[in-house]
Amino acid sequence: METMKIGTVEYSLLITHTELGFVYTLSYVDSDCKKHAITFSDVRDYTDYICMLMERCYAK
Repeated sequence: METMKIGTVEYSLLITHTELGFVYTLSYVDSDCKKHAITFSDVRDYTDYICMLMERCYAK
């Protein structure tokens, strides 16, 4: 598992391999201590999402 911090939120990335290919699960805990997870089956979708998060955080 890999972690990264974007702004004040720490994200965890879990990459698993299935018979259909790789699955990327990005999870984080919000300010109410609720855990959220987003699953991507394509690395391009995952990287696009990370870029969008960084843009949102640092473009202010």
